[in-house]
Amino acid sequence: MSQDLNAGIHSHIAGLEKKTGQPISYWVDMVRSWNEPKHMANVKRLKEEFGIGHGHANMVVHLTKENTSLHMDESQVEDSVFKGKEHWKPLHERIVEGLQATGLEFELSGKKKYYSIRTSKQVACLVPATKGRFEVWINVKGQEPVGNLQLMKSGSMCSHAIHLTEENAYISEVLLWLERAVQRTL
Repeated sequence: MSQDLNAGIHSHIAGLEKKTGQPISYWVDMVRSWNEPKHMANVKRLKEEFGIGHGHANMVVHLTKENTSLHMDESQVEDSVFKGKEHWKPLHERIVEGLQATGLEFELSGKKKYYSIRTSKQVACLVPATKGRFEVWINVKGQEPVGNLQLMKSGSMCSHAIHLTEENAYISEVLLWLERAVQRTL
């Protein structure tokens, strides 16, 4: 496994090891031995057979695959997220810098297709979705949709989204909702 795993993943791994009494290598080797190609089938099996929570099970299954963002360095992650959508990098940077300016503590973690904003919980995702649309997914459960804040489908990673285009980048509204989402987790 890569030595470049971010601090959040190390913390998540430590939590699994503490809960189960087994090292991460034990779980990764086990899932690999199953030879089950379907991600969610492996997640389900870990949950049902071993009582592992969804987040830990999902992480273990991701770690069994060499092509995930967990095995990439930061420049590889950035290339993967913005491939063919490089024009969204300045907007992404404005949003991150704006949230950093609030002084709130959060972690920015690159995945293969988006960046995750986390505190102790998933707060939001910054997603260069298409060449014409940048999405900001935000967890503000129970919030009625207002302004450009829209509800996402039930069961989605986040509860709400704001869709941005080059003509309509609602930065101040996005930052307001991101700040509220971070504050809810503190």
